[in-house]
Amino acid sequence: MITATILGNITRDCEQRSAGGTNVVSFTIASNERSGKDKTTTFVKASIWGARGDKLAAYLVKGKSVVCSGSLSQRQSTAKDGTTKTSLALRVDNIEFASSKSDAPSKPAAPQRGDAFDGDDSDIPF
Repeated sequence: MITATILGNITRDCEQRSAGGTNVVSFTIASNERSGKDKTTTFVKASIWGARGDKLAAYLVKGKSVVCSGSLSQRQSTAKDGTTKTSLALRVDNIEFASSKSDAPSKPAAPQRGDAFDGDDSDIPF
């Protein structure tokens, strides 16, 4: 078994289904790697099994940044044209939602001049 941690963005809203009586939520993570001027994107099919997946499904939406760790496997399939395709699949054990600029709380407004001191200095100790 290979354990991996993947950081990336969800490519589309998750899909929910039932497999053998157990619910499973599936989604794809696009993970970018930069090396100099080159950029490579790796797509990993991820799944969360059971009630935890059902609870997280509402948050697994396109564009959301996630950090997922779990068991990584490689799958091979034959396409209609006869070529062999390879894909990566991650059975998620742990998931964290990574913050992005749009998720960050807005900064509180700075006080306007004159708002910081109300003229009452009775609580000043000197």
